[in-house]
This record gives sequence, C-alpha cells and structure tokens, in this order.
Amino acid sequence: MARLQLQLYVDPGQADVFVSLVRSNQTRTYRTVGTIDTGAEVCLMPLALLDQIEHRIINNKLEIEQAGIAGQGFSAIEAEVRLSLEDLNGNETRELKVRAWFAKTDVVLLGFRDLLEHVKLYIDMPHRDGWIEID
Repeated sequence: MARLQLQLYVDPGQADVFVSLVRSNQTRTYRTVGTIDTGAEVCLMPLALLDQIEHRIINNKLEIEQAGIAGQGFSAIEAEVRLSLEDLNGNETRELKVRAWFAKTDVVLLGFRDLLEHVKLYIDMPHRDGWIEID
C-alpha cells in the first residue's frame, strides 16, 4: 500500500501530487503535477499530452455539456492511460489504468472514475498536512 504526501496550498486552496504517465515509446515517463479534484467525474488532462503518451481512445468526440461549478461545456477526447502517482519523497504508487478526458486546458485534474474512487484521502489544512493512499 502506497501512502503519498500531498503538497498543500492555501491561496488558492489545493492539494497536488506528481503524475507520471507512460510515454508512447515506453522508454520513459512524462512527469507533471496533478491537482486532486474531488468534484471531477474523471481525470482531465491537456490535449497536447495525448500525442506524447501511450493511450487507448475510448471516444474521440466527447461533448461534456456541463462541468465544474461554472457549468461550462467543452469538447474532449476520452482515453485510457497508464499512470502512477509520486510524492516529493519518492514514494510511488503502482501503475494504474485510468480513464481521462483530454481537452484544451493547461492543468491536470485527478478525478474519481478509476482513480480517486480507489483511494483514501486525508487533508488537514490548518496543519498543512495531507496524504493519499492507494492499494
């Protein structure tokens, strides 16, 4: 069981962890920062990443009618990717197959389906402590 320390921020309030995605050539991983988003149905990633990482297209013309608090619609490509999570101390999860939406965005949001639905999440903002744990 891997327990990863989260990077917590106050303004804006968020919890981050490193995300390593398997590259298309499978020789290395693409590493970026992902923000825990307990309100996201699935993970959301930049469309530009799709050409760089290994993936399996599930739906190449997905229309999301309403997303987020603002309720803004957008187009996306739904794909399955392989990723692992890592913290600043080098602790890492096993590789996971995760469904993600790829859209015009600059952020990586870690959502429920295939990921957060399988984790224990602990956040103590007053003490700036938090972790995510996955089997």
